[in-house]
Amino acid sequence: MKYKNIVCLWISVFLLGLGCDDYLDLNDPTNLNADNYWRNEADVKNTALAMYAMLTPGSWRYHEYYIGPGILRGDDVLPLYEALRWDYIAAVPYFSNRPANPCPDIIWNKMYDVIGQANQILRYIDGVTGMDEAAVNRYKAEVRAMRAYAHYELLRNFRQIVIADSDPDGLDKLNRPLSSREGSWNFVVRELSEAAPLLPKKWSDDQYGRITSGAAKAFLGTAYLYQGNKMKEAEQTFKSVIADYDYELDDEFARLFDGSKETSNEIIFAQRFTADKNGTGYKYNNMAVANYTSDDGGWYMWRPSDFLMESFREEKTTDGKYDKRMFGTVLWSEENVDVVFDGEPYTSSKTCFRKYTESKQAVSSMTSYADYITMRYADVLLMLAEALTEQNKAPEAVPYLDQVRERAGLSKFGKTDTESVRAEIRRQRLLEFALESKRFYDLVRWGIVKEQLTEAKHIGAAAFVKGKHEYFPVPLSETNNNPKIDPDPNF
Repeated sequence: MKYKNIVCLWISVFLLGLGCDDYLDLNDPTNLNADNYWRNEADVKNTALAMYAMLTPGSWRYHEYYIGPGILRGDDVLPLYEALRWDYIAAVPYFSNRPANPCPDIIWNKMYDVIGQANQILRYIDGVTGMDEAAVNRYKAEVRAMRAYAHYELLRNFRQIVIADSDPDGLDKLNRPLSSREGSWNFVVRELSEAAPLLPKKWSDDQYGRITSGAAKAFLGTAYLYQGNKMKEAEQTFKSVIADYDYELDDEFARLFDGSKETSNEIIFAQRFTADKNGTGYKYNNMAVANYTSDDGGWYMWRPSDFLMESFREEKTTDGKYDKRMFGTVLWSEENVDVVFDGEPYTSSKTCFRKYTESKQAVSSMTSYADYITMRYADVLLMLAEALTEQNKAPEAVPYLDQVRERAGLSKFGKTDTESVRAEIRRQRLLEFALESKRFYDLVRWGIVKEQLTEAKHIGAAAFVKGKHEYFPVPLSETNNNPKIDPDPNF
């Protein structure tokens, strides 16, 4: 973990929180310490909001370093020349990553930036004056939930991680060894379980995007599901999310991803982008121009895989048309099919993603403000269906599966045997979450990466080695600086 980065970020937050007069009144800026930063609740809030900003860096390479590792290894996305011509990107889908590759390095260090920010707050908040107990407890719950979320993202990408459960007190405690996977998941579960009851169900409109109790519970259920042997706990947690909150599927699927319905009741948590410098997001990304066809100004770094397109075409809606989600996910040309983008017919012969391609303006300006969603209500429904199915309760799973199918215009699923329901849940997850950084991680936890990538003719299928390429190696930047972690011998 690079807590040296956290110190720099903490200093930045501190200086931004001061007015010009405050800054000029500092006798010696090098004396920054807990006594002259943690002055009031505003300082705590600013530091908490900085955690969210760390998830959405202003760099135009957000789509490469943050989204690329999540999408390019799955069978729903086909990387193209404009991605593959860069060695550090090509290493991801070709499974040729080395510890020095910058993509996993950025994920590792930025998530520990979030964790370090959270630990700073937990270390100093009890000494901040003028805060009542309820506010202190709410902030503690918020930063613990975000700390757990960052550990969760690390566990999806790395076989072993470091549990960073406190701010290191002195350089002798800076370096920590890798923790077991079981221990790391237990930490995530404990943090989310204890934080969720103390978080609000909703924040005020100007604070929209901060983690809620519903989001904490949804990620808690996901943490149970990912472990593979906690299906009963996953079932109970997802049922609580459904019963205790007002989440619902949104009939306007496409608008969830174009920035026009970012407060939809389907969205549980997202990495926020906005042109307005307030709340928890204030930056842009380049997903639209990365997605869009080169015929009309896009970079065209990837496109929907043939496997994804074929899967969408397998089943028609009850009125004989294509799955409604297909029109919100991809742009393609086909005779007698009306595909419209930005108010005009889509006529290019090249297939590209519509999801996260807000408009032609977003493409031409290379500026996208649509939030990148990391948890939706559809995910909760399908994960609950999966948890039930894996407990041999497939008939109970079908109604939750059908909610997702019917929103897409499909008929009710007509089978209740375990094998059929399991297969349909997996197919629906492919169609529902294409380009949402879920497919590869699903294949990993199902233990079918090699087989599925081979079937889908993924460009990295031949290179994928079971037991090795499910996860990135611990970055070289960590093993070089942390004597308690040895380099991964597999890499």
